[in-house]
Amino acid sequence: MPQLGGLEVLTAMSEVGRRFPVLVMTGHGDVATAVKAMKLGANDFLEKPFQGDVLLRSIDLLSKELSEKAEDETRLEASRSQLSSLRPRELEVLRGMIAGYTNREIGQKLSLSVRTVESYRADMMRKLNVTSTAEAVRFGLLFNLPPLE
Repeated sequence: MPQLGGLEVLTAMSEVGRRFPVLVMTGHGDVATAVKAMKLGANDFLEKPFQGDVLLRSIDLLSKELSEKAEDETRLEASRSQLSSLRPRELEVLRGMIAGYTNREIGQKLSLSVRTVESYRADMMRKLNVTSTAEAVRFGLLFNLPPLE
């Protein structure tokens, strides 16, 4: 089996969609190689020889980045679960908010009374755990919800 160099490994990782912090260490580094490694997804690039504290600092930073990414994924999954808890009409009201419509306009588009839209909107915002229109719209945009036509 042929041996792969660091850049080949980074290329293969990007092709299969694997993404986690990567530290490249090399004994034959130059600026062009470092730039290519970073473009391929390396988070840090160390040229040998290096001091032990430099390596430890780099590993510590990459560890923190990995922890932050795991926390982000956990939050995203929780948000996805919240979004999936919405009833179809609540989702339509959210899409109307994304389009910038008032409650009256959403009601007209969905053939609902303003009070009914307000009720769906309140339930939707409670389920998403948001307190403002901006937060609700940001939530919908995070998941690429299309605006209500």
